[in-house]
Amino acid sequence: MNIINAIINLINTTSRSVMNNTDGSNRANNMGEGLEKYIKDIFANTIYSLPNDRKTIQHQTFSYLGSKNYSPDAMLRGGDAIEIKKIENRLSDIALNSSHPKQKLSKQDNRVATACKTARDDSDWEERDIIYVVGYVPKGTDTLKMLGMVYGTEYCASQDVYESIFHTVKDKIAEISNLEFTETNELAHMNGIDPLERTYWRARSMWGIKNPWIAFNDVYTYDVSKTFSMMCIINVGKWNTLQNTDDLINLAQQDNRVSISDIQVQNPDNAADLIPAKLVTFSY
Repeated sequence: MNIINAIINLINTTSRSVMNNTDGSNRANNMGEGLEKYIKDIFANTIYSLPNDRKTIQHQTFSYLGSKNYSPDAMLRGGDAIEIKKIENRLSDIALNSSHPKQKLSKQDNRVATACKTARDDSDWEERDIIYVVGYVPKGTDTLKMLGMVYGTEYCASQDVYESIFHTVKDKIAEISNLEFTETNELAHMNGIDPLERTYWRARSMWGIKNPWIAFNDVYTYDVSKTFSMMCIINVGKWNTLQNTDDLINLAQQDNRVSISDIQVQNPDNAADLIPAKLVTFSY
C-alpha cells in the first residue's frame, strides 16, 4: 500500500463523515480521532469493512498505528510514515506542539515512539519518508471538506534548521545565573523558583506550520464552492518509485473530477531551487 492506493480509495469512497468513525462523547476530541481513523481507513481501504475484517486488513497494511504522545500517527508496512492533522478553519496554521516539522522520519529521533522503531517484521530501517495529511473539517460539522497530502521533503526544512533555533534559545536560557537547572529535552526546567523552593518552571518549544493550501498557494488554488476537494503533491523522484501510478493515471483519464499535472515547488531549504513534482487533485 502507498499514497497512490490512498488517493484511489478516496476517489472511490463516497463517505466524508468523520464522526461515524468515533467513539465517546467528547465531540472535539472525536473529530480529531475520527479523522485519524478515516485516513487510516482510506490507506487500508477499510472504510466499509466489518470490525474483524478491518483489524486484519489494517494489520497487513500498517506496521504501526500511532500513540497519543509520539510521532508518527501511522506507518505503512515497509513504506511511508503518516502524520495526520485536523484544522477547523481553512486558513488556520497547523499546531505541531513540541515536535518540529520533519522532512523524514528518523529512527534516531527520540520523539518517535519506540514501538514504531521496533515494529514487528518492519524494524529494519533508519529513515522513512513522511506524509503530512491535513484535513479541514469546518467547525461545528462532522464532514471532511478538504484534504491535503504533502511529503515532508517538500513541506519542511532540514532538521538542522529547527535544531539550530532550539539549541540557540536553550543555550541563552541556560546563561541565566542564580537558578537551578535540571537536565531536560525541553528548552529548560528550573527548580526552586520561590523562596521555599516549592515551585518549578518549564519552558517548551511549540512549533507550528502553515497548512498546505497556504504553503502551496502558488501551485494550487482551492475552490470553496466545491463540496469536497483533495490536493496531493508528490515529488517526481518519489513518484517514479511508486509501482501503481498507471492505475491513477488511468482513473484520471476516465474521471474528469481527477487531475494530474506537472508542477515545480520551491525547495524548503533553498527558495531558488525548484523541485519537479506531480500535483494530483480531486474535487466535486
